[in-house]
Amino acid sequence: MEINKITTFLSAFLFAMSTFLTAHADNIVAPSTSCVQISKNLSLGLSGNEVTKLQLYLSQTGYFSVAPSGYFGQVTMGAVRNFQRDHGITILGSVGPLTRAEIARVSCGTVTALTPHIDSITPTKGSSGTVVTILGSGFANSNIIKFGSGGINTSMVTANGTQITFTIPKFIGNYCAPNMFCSMLARQVSPGDYDVSIKNDDTPESNSKIFTVTSDTSNGPQIIGTDAPNGLKVGQSGSWTIHMAAQAIGTYNYSVVWGDEVYNPSAAAATQSSTQFQSTTFTHAYSSPGTYTPRFVVTNSGGASASVTSTVVVTNN
Repeated sequence: MEINKITTFLSAFLFAMSTFLTAHADNIVAPSTSCVQISKNLSLGLSGNEVTKLQLYLSQTGYFSVAPSGYFGQVTMGAVRNFQRDHGITILGSVGPLTRAEIARVSCGTVTALTPHIDSITPTKGSSGTVVTILGSGFANSNIIKFGSGGINTSMVTANGTQITFTIPKFIGNYCAPNMFCSMLARQVSPGDYDVSIKNDDTPESNSKIFTVTSDTSNGPQIIGTDAPNGLKVGQSGSWTIHMAAQAIGTYNYSVVWGDEVYNPSAAAATQSSTQFQSTTFTHAYSSPGTYTPRFVVTNSGGASASVTSTVVVTNN
């Protein structure tokens, strides 16, 4: 009789405990067997290795009770919501930077910086001074923005690490890794395509996106003076010298329209030297009398140009 009572009591106790554990499975935190870092944001409908990694972690910690499939469905969303509830994160059901960081903190035992990831860059083109916004995840105030082979340290990052903004500079120095000696010589940011990526001090570099630097007309060539004849005889050769202040070493195209609809054959591409100023001389002879206004144009490789005109009176001999 007593044995039956004890058996009945034990059966009831085990049933109650089983029911209790089943009802509270979401709150059971089993030890993780490895450090887990989710490399990108995840949400309903996505699939892949990162989803499988998430599901395995949630399974290890008692939040996920079915076999990992690699697909982020309703069951996974419910498990994520329970994890967020227990860890003081806004319950959204999607895995963003805060949830990823908490998974890394719990599984790795330390606060682990997330590898940055770029989703988009807006705009994708512009001149120096353009404010660029990058959307993604894992951004931090310690970020260095790699712009081509250069580095930009000044940027603004949102608190949740999903947005970072920076300004396209006119001059940029080389990218320099932490604790390394690098030349601080800055160079002008010329028109062209640049790979943009994000680098944290202690994580791998992010993926990259292309930004196209366009011509900045305010930083284009400047003609600072001309030496030109005021009068010529028909058939007499005259000389016009154009003085230009250039902002960068590069290729400049010179052209002139003389006013008698003849292009000077000597007007051709020229390469600027390393000096800050340069002068270019054109010669021309008019075959008919009249008042002419030749126009000189200089254009840099980015398409920015400057022009100047002069007036010359041509008379018969």
